Parts: sequence; C-alpha cells; structure tokens
Amino acid sequence: AALGFGFIEIGTITPRPQHGNPHPRLFRLAQAQAIINRMGFNNDGVDKLVENVKAAKYKGVLGINIGKNADTPVENAVDDYLICLNKVYQYASYITVNISSPNTQGLRSLQSGDALTDLLQQLK
Repeated sequence: AALGFGFIEIGTITPRPQHGNPHPRLFRLAQAQAIINRMGFNNDGVDKLVENVKAAKYKGVLGINIGKNADTPVENAVDDYLICLNKVYQYASYITVNISSPNTQGLRSLQSGDALTDLLQQLK
C-alpha cells in the first residue's frame, strides 16, 4: 500500500497442491507487448496459502483467487470451490472465482447456464 498499489490478488489456489501445466507455459509476444499465461493453477494448496497469508500480516486489500484441482471431476467442482472459500474467507478482502482456465478439464462448462448459476448459488 505504501507504494500506491490499491490491492494484491493471490492465486489461483486449489484445495490440494498441484504442479500446473508442463513447461513452457509462459510466452512473451514482444511485438504485441503481451504475455500468454498457460500456468494451469500451479500452487501449494489452500492450507499452505493460509499459512503464508497469516505469516505475511499484510494490512492492505487482499484478493484471493480460488479454483478447482485439475483432477477433480467437473461434477464435483463446487466442492473444491467451497473448500477454498471456507478456508480463505476470513483472510480475504474479496474472493475471485476462477472458471476461466482453458486447460483445466471441464472448467469451461461452468462458465454459463445452470452450471454457473448453481456454482454461484452454492458459494453465496
């Protein structure tokens, strides 16, 4: 906050640790001044994130981005989001629900219609 940043968002975090996509997974497009991110939700799991957030004692606005594990069947995705939500809620100023990873099997099916409505209702 002292540097003028409005907030920090960390994640995407999943219930269990996962390695993410194989390397290379970050690509610079110099001419377009862009970067393509195909990280695949690589993280150490929600419990480790909570441990790190507690240790950091950050006082600014903190967003926590939650997702499902790659090996969780899409029909059980809500469970992964609820696990993360329940564990990070007290530490977050806001929570981002990440349903946009094109490399996470079945995740796109949560982006619209009844599946999206159901997910959001359960997270409410």
